[in-house]
Formats: sequence, C-alpha cells, structure tokens
Amino acid sequence: MRIKEINIESFKGIDSLEFKPRLLNVIVGRNNTGKTSVLEAIAVTMDRVFFEQNYSDSPSSIVNYLVNALEINLVLTGNTNSSKSLKVEKISEQDVYKNIASTILERVNQIRKDKRYNLERKNSPGKNKNATKVEIHDEISIIQQTINNVIKDQLNSDNNKKLFQDCVLIKYNRGESTLFKGENFRLNEIIMTGEVIERLYKNKKLQLKYLLDYHMRHDLNPFVNSRKVKNRKFGEYKKIILVNDPVKTLNTLLDQKDGNQELALKIEEILKSDIILPNLKRFDFTELVFDTVNGTKTVKFSMMGEGFQTLVAILAILKSNENSKSVILLEEPEIHMHPGYVTELVKYISQISSSLKIQLFITTHSSDLIQSLFNQEQPQIQEFLRRNLVLLRLNKSKDSIIGERMTYKEAKESVYDLELDLRGI
Repeated sequence: MRIKEINIESFKGIDSLEFKPRLLNVIVGRNNTGKTSVLEAIAVTMDRVFFEQNYSDSPSSIVNYLVNALEINLVLTGNTNSSKSLKVEKISEQDVYKNIASTILERVNQIRKDKRYNLERKNSPGKNKNATKVEIHDEISIIQQTINNVIKDQLNSDNNKKLFQDCVLIKYNRGESTLFKGENFRLNEIIMTGEVIERLYKNKKLQLKYLLDYHMRHDLNPFVNSRKVKNRKFGEYKKIILVNDPVKTLNTLLDQKDGNQELALKIEEILKSDIILPNLKRFDFTELVFDTVNGTKTVKFSMMGEGFQTLVAILAILKSNENSKSVILLEEPEIHMHPGYVTELVKYISQISSSLKIQLFITTHSSDLIQSLFNQEQPQIQEFLRRNLVLLRLNKSKDSIIGERMTYKEAKESVYDLELDLRGI
C-alpha cells in the first residue's frame, strides 16, 4: 500500500493542503506551520483508533476554528486503486440537546424494562403474602419533562457549556455519519441519567434503590463501546505506524512481537557492518557486549545514550515492518541524536525504503538531516533520493498554512532557505 495523493481541508491549523507524495517525504517549516498536523491527518484518516485515542477529550478541536467541518482524502495504490477519507462536522447545540434527551430516554426505558421483571418477581404476592407489587413509572410525558429539566439544569451552567464542543459527526470512507461524543460528554450523560432516575423515583425508595444500583453497575459505563478499540494498539494491523517517541514505540513492539532475538540480530548486523559501535561483540535489546583490552564488558541497553537508543529504535521499527508495505510516520526522529547518527539514519531510511518499498513521512527541525539528504556517498542511495524524495515546505501566511512541494533537485537548490526555516529565521 502507498499513498499517492493527499488532500487536507480545515484540519487543525491547515486551511487547505494538497500534494502528491513519493516513497520518502520530508516535511519542514518553521514552528507552528502544521508539520505534525500533516502526520496526524494521515494517521486519523487511515485508522479510527488514532481518532479514539487522541481526540476523545475534545473531538471538535481537530476542526479548524474558522469553519464547521473538515475533510481529508487519501488516494492509495495497491493491487487496485482505492482511497480513504474522513469528514468531521461540528453540530449545533440544538442537535446536541436533542441527542442527549433521546439517549437518556432510551437508557431510562432500558433500565425500567430490565428491572421491571426482577422487581415484580421480588414482590410477587405468591412468594410473599405481605408484599405489594411495585409499580414502575410509566408516564412518558413526566419522564420526558424530567429529562428536559435535568438537561437544562446541567448544560446551562457556564462550566458545562463547553460540553457542546465534545460532539461531532464523523464519516469514514463516505459511509454513514455517526455521532462521536467526547469522554467528558459521555460521563455527563451518565450523571444526568442518574439525576433523572432520582427525580422520577425520589418518593419511591424501593424503585430508586434498585434502579440507581442497576444504572451504576451495568452497561452505562461511558467507555464500554470504545473499550475494544482502545485496547487495540495503533498500527497493530501494519497499515500505518506513527512514531513520535521511538524508544517507547520500540518497547511496545518488543512486548507484542515474537522473535525479538531475530530482530536483534538484524540490528547487530547493521551496527557491526557500519562500525557504529567499535568493538561491539553482541547486541540485544537488553544489553550490549564489547571486546576490550581487559576482556568483555557488558552495558545495559537502557544505559546507552538517548541518541543511540533512538537510532536503534527507528531501525528496529523499520526492520520489523519490512514485509508489510507499511506507511510509517516519523515525527522529528533526530531528537537527541548526534549529527553522525543522523547521517547514518538517512542512509538506512533510504536503503530500507528503496528495497522494501516502505513509504515514509518525516517531519524535521534538523539541518543535519536535510544536509544528509544531499551528501550521501553511495550512488545507489543518491539515485533513490533523486527519484523518490519529496520535500514539503510549509509556511504561514496570515491565518493560512501554505505548502510548497519540492523535488530532490528543487530542494537541493533551496537548501539555504530551508535551513533558515529550520532555525526559525
């Protein structure tokens, strides 16, 4: 799978952006020009898990504040041409209000229905001659009025008005629109449902006890429906992988993956062949063994420098996906890296992407990384970069973010201006 065209409209600070990527895509620009937003737009469109895990607190925050809807379209290649799309719309307070009322009514009715049988059995005169049959509240007009009163009391307060921003309509791949509610919104629905029950049955202690107990203990947990999604790791299906903390991603990978020793041997081969660590005898993800004049010396992997750990983590992530034809998103991989490691990283990324057809999108603030794109010594890597590198330069003009797509040749000719951007000048 490969993304061959990207169109982003009104996602966060990006007003409108369209470009055609290649295998290796490097995104540069000054601070706050939307570099990370490009990666997030790709991730959220490819996998709903990313939406659930990152925007459940305030889902409408991903829609540009100047408009009411965003749309992202990705054109893909594979065995057959396909596409992925996402549309997110803010909804009016009136529609939110109606949805809350409908949801609470549905929940109250379900509770009443499920508990009626148990209450009636418990108080059956046949089983207890002194018992009286419990009557469940059945006046729908009273229930609806109670719901309306509770919603007004709860949502008219200044603290809760922002809850209206926690609801959006989302549509993936031009399917049906579904209402997505933020976590705080769902939690308040639970609170309001309990308040409705209390008001309806405040003079009927037996019903109130049973109904509130049922409400609090059973299927009204606001996160029940999303729990399966939340437990699945982002990128588990090997379609797309976002890496903004390489070492953390590596640890997750090692926890999930069988055959870590085989992966460690691949990394060891790279480290030895390029003499990244002189005198390295053995490598694994727990410790490294070195030959010294005084014999072997063992060093824990966690005690190695952050730059080395980051380099190893990125190599491991790339190598573990070498047969998956994944799209990998790397956010500023050069952080904590020595310039020498950055040069090696560019070489490895080019080699792996070239041989395995892994598509990469990389954001960077590193002039060393940019220079390394044009200073590779191996002719094979130079040729790969000439054919497959796209550099996307983002700039801000007033409230809009503007993207400029550059080929290898164009980027090389503009390298001085690019470095000024990287320094924020």
